[in-house]
Amino acid sequence: MQLVKKQEGLTLIEMMIAMLIGLIVMGTVITVFITTLKANNDDVKMIRLNQEIRAIMTIMTRDLRRADYWGGTGASPFNVITKNDPAVWVDGASLDTVVFSYDVDTDGIDDGNAESFGFRWQGAGNAIEMNSNNAWNALSDNGVVTINNLSFDLSLANTDDGSAINTVTISIGAELTTDATVSRTVTQAVRLRNIVLP
Repeated sequence: MQLVKKQEGLTLIEMMIAMLIGLIVMGTVITVFITTLKANNDDVKMIRLNQEIRAIMTIMTRDLRRADYWGGTGASPFNVITKNDPAVWVDGASLDTVVFSYDVDTDGIDDGNAESFGFRWQGAGNAIEMNSNNAWNALSDNGVVTINNLSFDLSLANTDDGSAINTVTISIGAELTTDATVSRTVTQAVRLRNIVLP
């Protein structure tokens, strides 16, 4: 009587099929992981850009809302929403620089440069600058964002009761300095309550 020996282990073909299935599963898992990692990286970059633009926009809108406030008098010694010259605000004007003043110490007295402010876009430096005490300093960080444009669109509207509604619409276009494919434009309207036009 001859005993038949049962096979133990896998054949070469079975081993190769198992390895192939394992490689396919591992390849799929790695592909999903890389895709998820890239999507998360893109989200983090866009969030960073949004935070930078929003921080700049918040500073600008808060400061512009104070434009032309003068102590308890309610009247400014002069009208100030201008380009870099004494020209008064023209309805529909679009500027890349806005200069204004307000009474910081609420004494009702014009303290000159100490109460003069403004924002401008330096196209050559791709930065937004802020004027405070007659000195222009960078408001945006070139190491993080590159500012592509900044505009202030001015509009005037009179209501039925004769009062004026004055609005500045600020638009900022920017991209990440490290990745120009991540870009964004943010626009916000600011109502100026203190400006009284002649």
